Amino acid sequence: MAQKLRKPLPADAQELARLHVECWKETYTQLLPDGFFDPAHSEQRLRMSDRVLEDPNPLFRISVAENEDGKLVGFAFSASPMGNTDGIPENVSRQL
Repeated sequence: MAQKLRKPLPADAQELARLHVECWKETYTQLLPDGFFDPAHSEQRLRMSDRVLEDPNPLFRISVAENEDGKLVGFAFSASPMGNTDGIPENVSRQL
């Protein structure tokens, strides 16, 4: 099945938040405390998706992948390095 990459729309916020939580569950469940993925976590991801898609920050870049049925199946988000940047080479301008 082919995927299509595109810029997300504000209408994608709910699906993007769902996908974000599912990806984190699959990747980090064994590393995080029980109960981490509670309804409040999902709601926080939805608020974040709404904010990012409604008022895009030019320093952030986000793309989504959708399948032939139009369902989101992946995403990538990048920004300038944030927080402690010790050890990050000076020529690195983005973090994924």
